[in-house]
Amino acid sequence: MGKNAWSFSFPSRQAPGFGSSGPRRYQKGIPAMSDKKPRVNKLILDVVEKQLESCRPVQTKETLDRLVAQGFSEEDAKHLIGSAMVVEMRSVVSEGRTFQEERYVSLLQDLPRLP
Repeated sequence: MGKNAWSFSFPSRQAPGFGSSGPRRYQKGIPAMSDKKPRVNKLILDVVEKQLESCRPVQTKETLDRLVAQGFSEEDAKHLIGSAMVVEMRSVVSEGRTFQEERYVSLLQDLPRLP
């Protein structure tokens, strides 16, 4: 898998579904899943859905519930969870190491902020 297998965009606009007075904004510089790679995005969202269905890790469901309670739509919350997964997977690819669930869970707990 090449270095460009995971795509990032840096949205500076508001999250879809929120007006100018909405409760949350994507922060400039937060990596998000890119619209340029729809097949990769679908695969990532499929993994998020499987995590939610299996409750493994349980923090995925907890994170979804927390983000929705904070005012994000379920779709936006799943995209943010996917973005956390992309951050961890990018580290796996670039550093040649195994997936670290503890780091992924830590990224989930920090949402909507990502490094």
